[in-house]
Amino acid sequence: MHQTPSQTRSAPPPTTRVVPPSATTRHLCAGALTDRVYRKQILDTVYHSPERAVAPNHGADGARVLAHAKAAHGLEVARHAVAAAILGCMALTVLNTAVPPGFLLALVVWGLIGLAVHSAVDHDLFGGIGPIPLLVAAGAFAALFFVGPVLQAVQSAGTSSGFGSTTTAETPSSTAGATLMVLWLIALAVANTSFDVMRAKRINALADNEDRPLSDARIDEVRRVQSSNEVVNYSPYRHPFVGAGKRIATWQFAMPLRPDGAPSEEDWPSFDTAALNAHIRGAVAELAADRGHSRHLPGLELSDQVYISGADTTFPAHTLGDLTRMRLPDTFGGVQADPTGPIRHFLRCQAVSWDGELVTTIFIHTAIQGQTLYMEFHSFSLPPTKEEYHIFGRGSIDSDTRVGIAAATGLTGVPLAIVAAPIGAAKAAIAAIRNRHSAAGRGSDDSGALASIRELGSDAKPHHYFQSRDSVKYTEILEAQLLESVKGFLRGRVDLQQLDGFAQTIVNNGIVNYGQVNAGAVGKGATAVVGAVGNNARGSAAK
Repeated sequence: MHQTPSQTRSAPPPTTRVVPPSATTRHLCAGALTDRVYRKQILDTVYHSPERAVAPNHGADGARVLAHAKAAHGLEVARHAVAAAILGCMALTVLNTAVPPGFLLALVVWGLIGLAVHSAVDHDLFGGIGPIPLLVAAGAFAALFFVGPVLQAVQSAGTSSGFGSTTTAETPSSTAGATLMVLWLIALAVANTSFDVMRAKRINALADNEDRPLSDARIDEVRRVQSSNEVVNYSPYRHPFVGAGKRIATWQFAMPLRPDGAPSEEDWPSFDTAALNAHIRGAVAELAADRGHSRHLPGLELSDQVYISGADTTFPAHTLGDLTRMRLPDTFGGVQADPTGPIRHFLRCQAVSWDGELVTTIFIHTAIQGQTLYMEFHSFSLPPTKEEYHIFGRGSIDSDTRVGIAAATGLTGVPLAIVAAPIGAAKAAIAAIRNRHSAAGRGSDDSGALASIRELGSDAKPHHYFQSRDSVKYTEILEAQLLESVKGFLRGRVDLQQLDGFAQTIVNNGIVNYGQVNAGAVGKGATAVVGAVGNNARGSAAK
């Protein structure tokens, strides 16, 4: 029986790295400032979930995006709090002074103008509040203008009909009520406009790469852990490659290890998966530079990573040192030596193109078991950031225009802010209490990451035809080069006949249909072969 050599430790990657600035990061920051849904997603999934690991943010600085989301959320809460306070003062004024009925009509007209303006510029003032709560709040506010005079009349009647009363009850001055209401509306208009202008200036600073969002302990922690490529601690509720985007393909092969030539003890291929992994990494790394007439692969990055489920960790793991503290295998070689445990090693080969907007990744796992070399390949593509986040560059508005639009939306949105204020303030208070209690004692059997900041901001499909083709191109190039490097390493050590067959099948004929596909062949001797797998799958061939 041949003996498999013991695994050796491959060289670990750098433990820290600086995330370079990219268009992707700026787009995601813009999304954090303008898209309330995205902002809430990343705050809930990452910022307010310290008990979960932070997923990799390929091609983007997640900490910077998170800082902008936190700042934008603070502005939103402050807007609702100030508006709610002024609304309370207005309610007291309406209930205790004579406010002319024309005020309500003026606010209705003002609100309709605000709706038109906000719809024209696609501005979300209501912060995701549903129409029914808004109608209830608007009805309650309008009712104050009818309840106020009734209460004042009852109070006046009670005062004038008192026993022995010889004085006439004083009627609240309509002038005083109108004056106070005007003052409250001016204060709210100034506050509402200021908040919109502040947000516009933040976007302008982002466009000029002069943004300096405030950080805190949690954001600093995210910045620290995202600099590590060693451990991916994923949630068992999703696939291990969290943050990598959409799966393109998964394929694998198992090759019995037969010596190349006469079988003997001396001919046993004296290699292990760590050595094979190191060879693949070195060979593929050469593709990062131009070679004669061949252009390099953009943003090529390779790293050894270990993947472990959040159900198998007691706290979020991001580094090999975290695994040491949990008494788990804490070296790449140690993990590779035991491909039967809950921790698996993968070599990550990643190409980042289109200024970070397109990320193509292949994950490779190797194992030697049962006198057999097993290799597993997973290819993923991370689509561009959402198109509505691309508010810079060609076709975008200039800084002064953006500030002017913000001033217009803030001024015309005063009545809308009155309606949304109590609901927004209440929701913010409830969320703050929930997050505080969660941080104080949230127990969970899962410490893995659910989603990445970059992934949550991705669009459903590429924005450009050649982005989709580049994703396929880089996948095919990496697959071909990976297989070639494997063959180069094994040549002279084992019989490559079976591997040559695998490579030809994977690269040239590896088309598996899980839906419907048609193939046609034209010309003398031409043939077309299609395989169909899965429910309702069909394959047709023409000659």
